[in-house]
Amino acid sequence: GLGIKKLEVVALPPKRVFEASPLPERFAVSVYYVESPNFIYEPIWAVARDRFDIKFRVHSFLDQRPHLNLPNVEELGRVLVWENFLDSVSVAVRFTMHDTWSIGLQEHLLKGRRVVTNQPMPFAYVSKPEPNHLEAALLDIRNQLLPDQEASKFYQQRLNHEIFRKKVEEVWQKSQECSELKTNPELSTIPSQT
Repeated sequence: GLGIKKLEVVALPPKRVFEASPLPERFAVSVYYVESPNFIYEPIWAVARDRFDIKFRVHSFLDQRPHLNLPNVEELGRVLVWENFLDSVSVAVRFTMHDTWSIGLQEHLLKGRRVVTNQPMPFAYVSKPEPNHLEAALLDIRNQLLPDQEASKFYQQRLNHEIFRKKVEEVWQKSQECSELKTNPELSTIPSQT
């Protein structure tokens, strides 16, 4: 429609681009919960039921809760101070039926937290959505005592607000140029060589 040959998607960056911060003293897993068939939770809950030594902090934008009643699962509902929450976890887990490029996961990575997902994304542990695979990934991550500085720097660059602004301006300019060509056909014709 706009004459742009290559569709370029510019994802919205988070409101604030965080820097890496120290990991919490106690290993904790962040789980975003929403009642949707697009999310796969059973492998996560299976690990929570089997591993009381691993703390799970379940949060939701819509204040939904899975009602697991497990001593190692903290069902927070909606989190009001997001940066404090990010500082309280070591890793985020998300298994989905679709891509997982959520701002929330990218914010975990900005903070230097690890991410386990079944969908490929830079600096994430890619795991089958099965309890034994998830448990192995979490146990490996639990042994890492420092935040992932490399992932944080990568996402700071990727989600930089100034770069985002320039990219949006570039896409807007291309759309305006294409729109002008459609309304002024003489601009798009090649002069004859006579």
